[in-house]
Amino acid sequence: MTRHSRKRRFKLKSLYVWHRILGLWAAVFVLILSFSGIMLNHTEKLGLDRNYVTQDWLLDWYGIRPDIDLTVFHVGSHRIVHTGKALLFDDRHLIPTEEPLIGAVQTGPVIFVAMRNSALLLTMRGRLVERLGPASGLPAMMLKLGTDPNGRVVVATAGGLMRADGSLLKWHKYTATAVRWVRPSRADPALRDRLARKARARILKWQQVVLDLHSGRILGRTGVVVMDLSAILLILLSVSGFYLWLQGKKRQRRAARKRKHK
Repeated sequence: MTRHSRKRRFKLKSLYVWHRILGLWAAVFVLILSFSGIMLNHTEKLGLDRNYVTQDWLLDWYGIRPDIDLTVFHVGSHRIVHTGKALLFDDRHLIPTEEPLIGAVQTGPVIFVAMRNSALLLTMRGRLVERLGPASGLPAMMLKLGTDPNGRVVVATAGGLMRADGSLLKWHKYTATAVRWVRPSRADPALRDRLARKARARILKWQQVVLDLHSGRILGRTGVVVMDLSAILLILLSVSGFYLWLQGKKRQRRAARKRKHK
C-alpha cells in the first residue's frame, strides 16, 4: 500500500468517525422536529389550540406572572370579583371584561352588578339573566352604586344621582341624599394567590409550546441558534454521507476491475 493510499484511507476513516458522531447528534434534533411536526399537523385532533398549560414549572419557564388587580364586593354569602380581565361570581367565570367594577347589590330576586358603562343581572345562584347598557336606558359613566331606603338601586354619575325603577330599565334623577353606598371588600392574600394561579393557567396554549419547541424558541435566542446549527449539521451529514457513498462506489469499481484482471 502506497503512502498516498494510506493517507487517503486514513482521511476516509476519520470522515466515517465524524459522520457517525454527527449522525448521533443530528438524530436528537430530527426526533424533536419530527415529533413536534407531527403534533402540529394534528393540532385540532390533539386539542393543542384549545387546551392550556397548567404545569407551574412550564409557566415559570415562560415567565408568566399575570397581574391581578382584584376588586371584590360581597352580596350576602356570595362574592363578585373583578380580576382586571374578567368578572367572577364566587370563583366561577362570568364574562371577560376590563371594564371597572363599580359595585354589586341585591334587589328583589336578582343581583345588580354595575360596571362603568354596563351592568349585569344575575340570579342568586350567579346565572346571567341579562346584560344592560346605555341602549337599554342604563346611565353612562357610573361612579358609585348604592340603594335608597326602599332598596331601589341608585348610581352616582358625573351628572348626578340616578335611581332605577322596579324593573331596572327606567332611570330618573334622584335628589335625596339618603343612599347606602356599597364599598369594596378587602381581598385576602389566599384569594389573590388562588385567582392568580387560575388566571395564568388560561394564558399559554399547548400549540404555542409545540411551535416554540419545533423552532427552538422555547430556549429563547439560544434555542433558535441551536436549531440553526442543527440544520447546518444535517446539511453536513447529507454531504458527508453522499461523499462516502461515492467513495464506496469507487472502491467497488476498483475491486471489480482487479477481479477482472486476475
